[in-house]
Amino acid sequence: MSNSTPPPPAKKRRPRLAYLFSRYPVISQTFVDNEILGLEAAGWDVIVCSIHPPRDGLRHPRLSNLRAPILYAPPPEERKGIENDLIAKGKWPKKFLENHARVYGEETRPELSCRNAAHFAELLPRLGVDHVHMHFANRATHAALMLKEMQGIPFSFTPQAQDFLIDISSPELLGEMCRQAEFVVVACDWARDELLKLVPAVGGKVRRIYNGIDPTPYPQAKPAPDGKTLKIASVGRLIEFKGFHHLIAAISKVRDRGVTVHLDLMGDGPWRERLENQVRHTGLESQVVFHGSVKIDQMRECYARVDAFALACIEDTKGAMDVFPTVITEAMLSWLPVVSCSIAGVPEQVIDGETGFVSEPADEEGLAYALYRLATEPGLAAKMGEAGRQRAMELFAIDKTLPMLEAEFERLPAKREAPKPAKVGVLYDLVSPGSGALLELERLVLREQSAQIWLAGGTLTRKEADRFAPATIGGFWLPDGMALEAEWMARPEERTRLGGLLSEVAELVSAEDFFDAARRALWIASQSARLGLPKLWYAPTEAEALVVWLLHHLTERPFVLAGDADSALAKHLAKKAAASALASAEANLLLRPRPCTNDAPRGMFRKVAMVQDWRKGRRQGAFRLWLRKVLAKT
Repeated sequence: MSNSTPPPPAKKRRPRLAYLFSRYPVISQTFVDNEILGLEAAGWDVIVCSIHPPRDGLRHPRLSNLRAPILYAPPPEERKGIENDLIAKGKWPKKFLENHARVYGEETRPELSCRNAAHFAELLPRLGVDHVHMHFANRATHAALMLKEMQGIPFSFTPQAQDFLIDISSPELLGEMCRQAEFVVVACDWARDELLKLVPAVGGKVRRIYNGIDPTPYPQAKPAPDGKTLKIASVGRLIEFKGFHHLIAAISKVRDRGVTVHLDLMGDGPWRERLENQVRHTGLESQVVFHGSVKIDQMRECYARVDAFALACIEDTKGAMDVFPTVITEAMLSWLPVVSCSIAGVPEQVIDGETGFVSEPADEEGLAYALYRLATEPGLAAKMGEAGRQRAMELFAIDKTLPMLEAEFERLPAKREAPKPAKVGVLYDLVSPGSGALLELERLVLREQSAQIWLAGGTLTRKEADRFAPATIGGFWLPDGMALEAEWMARPEERTRLGGLLSEVAELVSAEDFFDAARRALWIASQSARLGLPKLWYAPTEAEALVVWLLHHLTERPFVLAGDADSALAKHLAKKAAASALASAEANLLLRPRPCTNDAPRGMFRKVAMVQDWRKGRRQGAFRLWLRKVLAKT
């Protein structure tokens, strides 16, 4: 009998996660970024998906550390094209949507949510995603219901409060979201209690997990008010329920008692003009500074130089409120005492009289009293700040909260296989004449090589969107210019590197076209690196050639071109391709029939017979043979 020790059991494979958002990134939702970055640091494989691009170009620098690819849904016209394609194939869940509208109301717009989900329903299984998680009971979680119906992908979500108490159009739909979810996370005990008042039957699924924060980057503040002045900070969107008007009024009251409070107010929003007028009318111009929207590093620097943090949050006229303000936890991690109000989950963060002061909402006298005590009682601010830091480390640090979320994810099965490494990456600019038709003809060959197919659109007609929709399934769509610009501004080294290449093609393209291509190339390079870089980049027409050449420089992967033999740019770049990677320019440049001119129908070749021949497989076979030969050289 053998005495050998049996091998240890194979480690269970973790499920691959996707985080689905209505819009990403949003600068105020730092708790979401904390969570994803924390999961990645713990070894989880995450993909970020967003139905809509960001509203502005503001983003925190730490998002450059994100390893998850950020994948966007196609523009609205293209989404409708995918819907029509699924209807034609009998894959659109018509009866499910009709029943959904009947039970939960037409105002829930199930067709829209299904349209938002349809692209990801095809893409996520190809990427090996096992589970989808959302923050907020909003359009993204509604889309997750559709994902589950269409592809059986399980989901979970974290409702915050305003989303399920005010924004959601149907309490019954909230109940269905909870019933269909694997589990439901709430950010505090108050939110759990409010949720269970609405859907008591799902109590067994609800988990209270505080929003966690990495304490490492927060410098230690050293509160030391001198008895006559107090420096405070406050952060948030300038809207009613943040209560900044009450905080400004309290500062005025403290001034009447002989203490000067200096407020650094960080954030922007629709109430800014109103608040600036209030400051002016109360004569506090020298005491209140409006900084506008700031990045998180700027916020931390401000925390480090003040004596206290204040957030006078209230419930607004629509019932909206702060539930568990991340900025309070961040202030506590910075050793700051906190002055706030007894609303929602704030009392779970701030212990009145120990880590700060908690007043009744809109109690300006109470706020003023708290600020006055911090200013005039020696050592009080430092003592409370120390206690706040300790409490935050014990309850709200990411190493305390994240394991609870991980435990929920660990229970889920990992059923789907990871995708095969891509051999080729390609961009099709569907707005460019000829590119859409080529996508239709080449996609099956590219799928054989596990290709990363990147797509640009946004101005297609309904007819074009319907036509190209079948070919775009499983592709990666470039976001709008706002997201491209944010990525561009976040990567100064790559910006400089790409800018230095302009001189090599300056006689063939304008600076404007060059930098448009550079932004696209930088986005694709960034996301492709997170998905896994292909062995080779391929440009199907001259319209994509410049982007692919820039991708070659960013990723150090070879590239090949196909295009018009008479194109000066294609010839020029083909020579560069030959010099940098492959054997000869003649072999690299796959010649095409010339695309149509501007006066012909977009997306079609002038010689329709050539397209028909290709559809019969003749030219598709030639493309397959050419691509295999090119890949063999790499």
